[in-house]
Amino acid sequence: MPRITGALHVRRNSCITYVFSTCLIFTFYNWLTMDGPYTITIQLRPLMPWASYSGRRLQYLITDDLNRTNNIETKRQQDSAITTAFPDTHIAGFPEDIDAMLFNNTRQLKPSQKILSLLDTIDKNWTFRPDATERLRLQLEKRVDTVNTFVLHKNSTTSNGSIGFTSVPGLYRMTPSVYSRQPMDTPFQYKQYKTCSVVGSSGILEGSNCGDSINNADFVIRFNMPAVTDEFKDDVGVRTHLVTCNGDTVHYKFKDIRSTNWLRFFRNYMIDNKYGKSMIFTAPFNTRFHLQRLLWFQSVVPKSRLPNRVVFNDSQHKVKAFKFWRERGLKEKSFSSGFYMISSALSFCEEVTVYGFWPFRKDRNGRDVKYHYSHGEEHDGGIENEWHRMDREFVKLVELYKDGVIKLVTQNCNQTENS
Repeated sequence: MPRITGALHVRRNSCITYVFSTCLIFTFYNWLTMDGPYTITIQLRPLMPWASYSGRRLQYLITDDLNRTNNIETKRQQDSAITTAFPDTHIAGFPEDIDAMLFNNTRQLKPSQKILSLLDTIDKNWTFRPDATERLRLQLEKRVDTVNTFVLHKNSTTSNGSIGFTSVPGLYRMTPSVYSRQPMDTPFQYKQYKTCSVVGSSGILEGSNCGDSINNADFVIRFNMPAVTDEFKDDVGVRTHLVTCNGDTVHYKFKDIRSTNWLRFFRNYMIDNKYGKSMIFTAPFNTRFHLQRLLWFQSVVPKSRLPNRVVFNDSQHKVKAFKFWRERGLKEKSFSSGFYMISSALSFCEEVTVYGFWPFRKDRNGRDVKYHYSHGEEHDGGIENEWHRMDREFVKLVELYKDGVIKLVTQNCNQTENS
């Protein structure tokens, strides 16, 4: 017993030191940035199998081992039910080497001949299938509820409520000032738009002549504030209704946006790229890393005297979407923002057409493809991002394309329209 007591003292002291150090760091950070305060709830692993830690004191609770065993067995039964409902089996109509991309650990950097042949076959007789689209849309809404939870709003949280993070443990405590900046209600409705263009930034759009097709949609979605200047308008169009912006984009593109000079730069960038009244969609509650930067971003954009509004993603919506697609074979560490947005668009768009999504270094004709159409280099680290398997996501998009749920454009739009 003395040996156990000694071990508990050591672990207790270690936890106290960890909590004190973490609080000190966040206090210093708040003081340094002159912004805040905000609350982070720290979740610690139990000190011993029968121990739990509260914010004020250590409590040692003897837990019935039988309950833990039952919980484990229940989890196993749930996992088994998921596997039975959505087994890792061959997708009907797919060559096996394509289907295998969903389940192997080898990243595909160039398209196989079989996937090219499959795309050729689908292209020839493809048409939207409203029945298949509506079936998937209803399943998504039942499980994920995009219409009500895609965007954080005042009716989905409270001024002092807690918001969980998507990818890390912990909670963010909503402050009255942050709460006051959120929209009153959801900006989306079920099947609100007839046609939507979801426009990725792949270099496959270069020379695609897809600008007019993209512009013809009722609602256009883009990612991470891409260049939409006259230089690219023939290939990517000029209209935008929703554009995502992550913390890295704010940091590297707009630097210290709280300063007058950088806020002016942001204003000019938005005007030059014809972003009009587009909604700026951010995800501050994905991880803690860019949390404060994106909170600042929402607070300072109104000072630019632009009509654009920054909205926040509801972190729990992304968690539910992740589970939904995981049960359907897409077992990833994290979605790309592109796949996540396509999934969401299915709820508020009747017909979703996808452009600029191509995970390979070669296009369908064997030519080199830049990772982004507006970047000079052939490709950067995005294709090989350890958090995203874009080749696996692409297989799932091809499956949805084959089923008539989305239209997936991967070649010149003039060629597509004439085929």
